[in-house]
Amino acid sequence: MSIGARLTIETGSAKIPCEVVGFSGGHALAMPFAALDGVRRGCRAVVTTAAGTIRPSERWLGRVVNARAEPIDGQGPLPPGPAPYPYRSSPPPAHSRRRVGDPLDLGVRALNTFITVCRGQRMGIFSGSGVGKSVLLSMLMRRQAAYLTLAIAEYFRDLGKDVLVLMDSVTRFAMTQREIGLSAGEPPTAKGYTPTVFVELPRLLERAGPGTEQGTITGIFSVLVDGDDHNEPVADAVRGILDGHIVMERTIAERGRYPAINVLKSISRTCHGRPIRPTCRPSTVRAR
Repeated sequence: MSIGARLTIETGSAKIPCEVVGFSGGHALAMPFAALDGVRRGCRAVVTTAAGTIRPSERWLGRVVNARAEPIDGQGPLPPGPAPYPYRSSPPPAHSRRRVGDPLDLGVRALNTFITVCRGQRMGIFSGSGVGKSVLLSMLMRRQAAYLTLAIAEYFRDLGKDVLVLMDSVTRFAMTQREIGLSAGEPPTAKGYTPTVFVELPRLLERAGPGTEQGTITGIFSVLVDGDDHNEPVADAVRGILDGHIVMERTIAERGRYPAINVLKSISRTCHGRPIRPTCRPSTVRAR
């Protein structure tokens, strides 16, 4: 048994799925995926898989699944694909990745003109609570679990497709990882976040981007900035991983301007004067 193994606790009336997140002495520490009603000393635990994997297929397109790849759209079971994809996998080697592609039309003129997002790029949306980052993402997205989202995206990228991943939010992922780490006995560091949080963030986010062959994963991730402090630990770590950041400010939202993007504090590291429409280039240069 290793970290990431899946097991089921049998209570007699229910089976509770869990994941192994650590070890203490001769005991495994498990994180449950359901309520622990009925769990007692002596319940039988059965290891179901050595590590979390899924078998996606092209017939999954258009379906809605939960964090365990179970269908929740009432359209029957999901057909398994030919090969397993792990929930947690390493990003492709940086030197073998292809370059990012052409700019994408996101349908938001402030982004298309000033903060171009290219095919295969990783971009973050940074703002405090209630400023509108989820509304901005809702123009493009549905929420899904982090590891499952990237595993499915990698499958379609490997088929040579261009995948758009939208995640709301990385901060909640970091908070969840902090709780798991504290439960497993890790020491708290910056603002209570455990060291594992800052190990898992690049492992998760760098899975987006161009592949080694045809196919890309364009990632747009929202970041809830704690107390409007853009230098708090999670925001600071994510900003250093991604290829750019979209900064949204409360003062702009309070003036009734949405999306409340501060274009002068935002940056796309792949832009370099190539907005989605060449006619916008003079306006972009003049504004900056």
